Amino acid sequence: MKLVLFVLYVALDAITGCNISGPENETILKSPGDPLHLQCSCADPQSKPETISWIFTNDKYFTDIPDLSEEEKKRYHGRLQMLNSSAPVTSTLLLSNLTEEDQGLYICQMTSGQTSERRFKLIVQEAEPEAGPWMSVWIILIMRLLLVVLMLGGAVLICWRCTRSTWSSSEHTAAAARPAATVEQRKHMEQQ
Repeated sequence: MKLVLFVLYVALDAITGCNISGPENETILKSPGDPLHLQCSCADPQSKPETISWIFTNDKYFTDIPDLSEEEKKRYHGRLQMLNSSAPVTSTLLLSNLTEEDQGLYICQMTSGQTSERRFKLIVQEAEPEAGPWMSVWIILIMRLLLVVLMLGGAVLICWRCTRSTWSSSEHTAAAARPAATVEQRKHMEQQ
């Protein structure tokens, strides 16, 4: 009975092959110069795929990573490693010093009766600068400067209004005093 179950297990494993663990599609965001570490492995540690391969594709390239052309070997020189281990079956792709040309789709394929895939979409772009502690210092300084300017502006406005009202009241007093002087002058002129 155990022998029959074992034969059925081996037959089913040959039919189903290796199901890759992890999400089927993954998006990775990196900056130029960063390293890349991609890994896929069989969900069942007993599975033994016949072939393991990595494929890279983008607008410019379609690369079967184990079988690199001479041009691709130059492009990846000293930057690319593919590591495979057998227990459990795991394939790791390491790529150092990323460039924008490395952006694209990386596909891990494991074949054993059927092909199972895991896809990694790599986006390589400059990282946006983070607001560090110096940024908050600048914001505080700008806020203080703005506060000082507003306070000075308010003081100038208050002084201007005070002087204007003083001028207005002295002009009003002078205007009120003028007609009285004019009346006295008229009386004085009439007496003469």
